[in-house]
Amino acid sequence: MPTNNYQDTSEMPDVQPLPQRRRIVLMRHGEVNYFQDGQPVAPDLAQLTEDGHTQAQAAAQTLIDVPFDAAISTGLVRTDNTLRIVLGQRNLASQTVPDLQEIRADNIGHMANLSPQEMRTMLTQAFTRSIQPDDHFLLGETFGVFRERIVAAFRAILTDSTWRCLLLVAHGATNRVILADVFGAQLDFLGHIEQDAACINIIDVDEHGYGILRLLNYTPYNPIKTGLSLTTMERYFLAAQSKGR
Repeated sequence: MPTNNYQDTSEMPDVQPLPQRRRIVLMRHGEVNYFQDGQPVAPDLAQLTEDGHTQAQAAAQTLIDVPFDAAISTGLVRTDNTLRIVLGQRNLASQTVPDLQEIRADNIGHMANLSPQEMRTMLTQAFTRSIQPDDHFLLGETFGVFRERIVAAFRAILTDSTWRCLLLVAHGATNRVILADVFGAQLDFLGHIEQDAACINIIDVDEHGYGILRLLNYTPYNPIKTGLSLTTMERYFLAAQSKGR
C-alpha cells in the first residue's frame, strides 16, 4: 500500500484540512420479553432477559477499549440497563433523551383481542410494507411524527460539540430512522434495515453533520447471525403465540 511522509494535512502547506470526524456507537438494547403468560407487557416496563444481559455483556467486551466521553440512553429501563452494562467500570455520567424512545403503539392490551392471523399481519408487516408518513404503527404513533421526533433529537445531539466518542443506546425503530437519516433515505428504507438485540452500529460524523456508516447491526454474541432468518417483528409474533399456549 502506498505510503507518504505526511500524517495529516496539517503538515501539508496550502492544503485544506481533512475532516476531523467524531464517532457514534449506536446500539439497540438487549433482548427483552414483551409477553408474559400470553399477555403483552407495557413497553415502558419491559426488562432485559437473561439472554439480554448476556448480549449486552458481549457488546461490553467488544467495546471495552473504546474511549467513550459521552453516553446517552432513552430513559427506558431496557436502554438504561444495556448502557450501564456496556459502560462497565467507566467513570462516565450518562444522559437520557426521552425523545429517542421507541415508536409508540396504541394501548398494547388491545392486541390480546386479536386473532392469531390479525396479530401476525399487524406485527410482521409493521415495517415491511410501503410506509407512508400518515401510517400508524400498531394503531399508535404515525411514522411521520415518529421520524420528525427522532431526527430532531438526533440532530440536536450532533450540535453538541463537547463529545468526541458517544455511546447511544436506543431502540430498533429509533435506530432505523437514525440510519435512514444518515443515508438520506425515506420511510420505505426502514423495512430494509434490521436491528438485532444489543447490536452495534458505528457512525462517524464530520463537523457539518455528514455521516459515514462504518458498521451495521453487528452482534458480538452471534457475529454471522447463525440461526437468525426471521425479523424482530416476526420473532415477536412467535413469542406472543407461544406464550399464549
